[in-house]
Amino acid sequence: MVSDDYLFALDPAALSDKWVKHMPGYYYPSGSPIIGLPVAPWETYSIIVSSGGVGKLICIGPKVADEYATFLTDPGFNPGTPAIDRSGFVYFGTSLWNEENQGQLGLLIFGQYEALLIEKISLNSGIHSSPAIVRVGDRSVVYICESHALSAWNNTINGVEPGLAHTSWPCDRANLKRNGRLSLAFSGLYAVAQLKIQVEGLQGNYALSLGSKLDSVKLSLEKEDLVPARNKLNAFINEVSALRVKKIPEREAAMLIIDAQNIVNMLP
Repeated sequence: MVSDDYLFALDPAALSDKWVKHMPGYYYPSGSPIIGLPVAPWETYSIIVSSGGVGKLICIGPKVADEYATFLTDPGFNPGTPAIDRSGFVYFGTSLWNEENQGQLGLLIFGQYEALLIEKISLNSGIHSSPAIVRVGDRSVVYICESHALSAWNNTINGVEPGLAHTSWPCDRANLKRNGRLSLAFSGLYAVAQLKIQVEGLQGNYALSLGSKLDSVKLSLEKEDLVPARNKLNAFINEVSALRVKKIPEREAAMLIIDAQNIVNMLP
């Protein structure tokens, strides 16, 4: 998340900071951080943030917040929240910082230590939201919200595969519905971590099996694979039910089942 001059990475299980990065120049959150762009050859994903005060889109590594590549917008243009498509291309909109109502729609790709601009289109009004990338028939269409209009653009650039990237947070508020679905996984991760503490207090080899199932649930939630996470939690509940009384005391088993079922209920 972003706040004033800083970008924060949080540990969902512990609800604590993993790292804090001071952004270059004067930074203010002109958009949401975007997660999920691979950075070859050493990272499975990265984070893109729009630095409005200095007109930059910055690609950052997830482990220690290393800055890999930076794209500088035209002078005076403020970048908003970008969006990532399934091929890894980044769409972004900008607005001019003065009374002239102008904007731009751009397409770029981040590589190792560089950002390559593929195309840029000038508009008569500024863009203040994340682009939406959807499949309409046999075409890919990019929808953008300008100051006083909604525009649609056919995407035929370099044969880019249509649709948003299958990542945790590919555009503003997570997806086309803008419903912030990551909050469900966030809450689930914290609850699973608390459930794991209960399991670690049990005696017997079965605790290893139950703990392994919860570790698998955690991996699914981190990827926001909510359906597999729910199925794995149900498998956890079934195993606890089978061990109830025979291996796990009635009270402890009941608490495990209730807590696991509450996590299942919070996942759609």
